[in-house]
Order: sequence, then structure tokens, then C-alpha cells
Amino acid sequence: MLRRLLILLLFLCGCAGDATEISDIYGDGFRKKDPDAYFINAGGLKKRSVFLEKDTGGVVFRSPLSFLFREVPVKTDTKYRLSFSACQEGAESLEENPGMGGKIFAHRENVFPVCRLQFFNRGKKRVPSDAAFFAIPFGKMKEHVFLFRAPPGAESMRLSFSVPKGVRLSLSDVCLREETEGKTLNINPRFELGPYNYSGISAFNDKSGRLIADRNGRTHLFTGFYAVTNRFPLKSEGPYLLKVRGSGYYKKRVDSILTFYDAAWKKTGTSPVIRLTPQNQETLVFRFVRPPQAAYASVTIYHATISEISIVREEEEK
Repeated sequence: MLRRLLILLLFLCGCAGDATEISDIYGDGFRKKDPDAYFINAGGLKKRSVFLEKDTGGVVFRSPLSFLFREVPVKTDTKYRLSFSACQEGAESLEENPGMGGKIFAHRENVFPVCRLQFFNRGKKRVPSDAAFFAIPFGKMKEHVFLFRAPPGAESMRLSFSVPKGVRLSLSDVCLREETEGKTLNINPRFELGPYNYSGISAFNDKSGRLIADRNGRTHLFTGFYAVTNRFPLKSEGPYLLKVRGSGYYKKRVDSILTFYDAAWKKTGTSPVIRLTPQNQETLVFRFVRPPQAAYASVTIYHATISEISIVREEEEK
């Protein structure tokens, strides 16, 4: 009987842990100063990581080890805003060498600490996500803001910070909340988050693809051979408007493809988009409706430098 009671108590404690709210983990500025309150691998962190008071009264978590935040609940297809202040010590920083910007996106021999998003379904199995991971290339404390959507089937998520050997990461003011601003279905449509922020971009075909800043400080997407956006939900039949603004470097044209997916992110078909040329003044607007069985879509752009990729419901454009 006693054994059954103990098992029941352990089960209830486990359920309580699963119900951890976002506000319990994010947004308190590390005021608890206890690794157990925030991280899964707290045991190792207690030996080599520290919490330091900031001049502003907040707290900085400094670690030479990788660490995992505790899981918090999320809602499928909901847009979220993750923000934190961070810097790294031990790798050549972007301030020292701007050329290191080419190592920020994806697995490009990344030498920086990296934040990844991990999503889980109700059964605690990992759920695929096409949100880019976020490198921390700066040697001085800087705010980072990233936008993403929770993928299909996701009921919880956690942040994973990977810290390379010989590097130390400082982190503070970590916040996570639902994002309500912006009417576009895709994320970061005009790349206004800056030239080192790949929110909204899922993949490049080659290492030449990247974000670049022009002389006026505006950020553009250089696709290389091609770039792919994150998938975005199509909640209604539509119609939808896809706007692409930019110029091509191959025969001065820009080719684009819409790819459609079902509710489980299985590919259901594609649709070519009107070719963008200098004759249509480097801007196109393409109208489309949701095909049968489609629940999501992404956009692939070829051979171009792009200043905008935006998708909206037609009625919201008016």
C-alpha cells in the first residue's frame, strides 16, 4: 500500500512539473539565482556556472557549459517572441571581425554559442521545427530578438544553449511571450530585425546565402542559389497575396515557388509564382488560394537579392 502511495505521489509530482508556466521560467531576470529553477542539467551547472548581479539590479547567468531550460507549454501555429541579452567570450567576436557574420546561420563551422528551439508533443516526443537556430556572435552584451511559430503538434518547448569548448556565454533578461504585432503570415517579412537575425528563414541551398545591409542600413536577403522561408499556416481557403520585392542576379530575373504541406507538414504540391523581372519594376504581387489538403506553405526564392517577402490574407491587405 505504501509503495502504491509513493508511486502516486511521484506521478503527481511529474504532472506538476509538466505544467510549468512560461512565467515560471522566463521573465524574472534570474532573480531566483538557482539553476534548478530554470535548467534541466542544473547539477553540472552549479559547479562551473555563476549568477552575477548587474549594475541595473538584474542578474547575469554565465556558463562555460551547454544548458537546457525547463519545458514550458506552447500552442501550435502561435507566433512567439523570444528575447534575451547575451554575449560570448572565447570566440572571435563580430565586433573584432565582421567577416565572422558568414558563420552565424546554420551549421557553417559555427564557433559561437547557439540557441536552439526544441518542441515536444503530448507524448514528449520531439516535433520537427524549421525555425533557424540563433548564434550569439557578439563580444559585448546585446539584446537578441527572435520570432518563430510553434510547429504542428507542439504542446511544449524548451531552449537549448550550446556553448563550444573554450567559450563562455553570458545571458540575462530572457523573455518569451506570444507575438501579436504584424499581420503577415510569414515571419520577419522585410528583415527589419537586422542583418544577423535569420528569423523567418528556414534554409539556404549553399553557403553564399545570407542577410546583408546596404549603405542606408536596410537589410536584404541574398539567396545564393535559393533560400526557403519558414512554413506558415493557411487557416482559410484565402485568397492570399504574396509580395516579393527585389532583383535577380541570374539573367536579372527572380524565380519563386510556393510549396504546400498538409497538417502534418507532409508536402502536397507546389505552384510556380510569376517571374519577377526589371520590366515589372522589381516588385510582384501574386494571388493564390489554398489548394485541397494544404494547411501550410513556404516560399522558395532563387538567384536574388530580396528586400521583402510577405504573405497576407487578401482582405487584410485592403
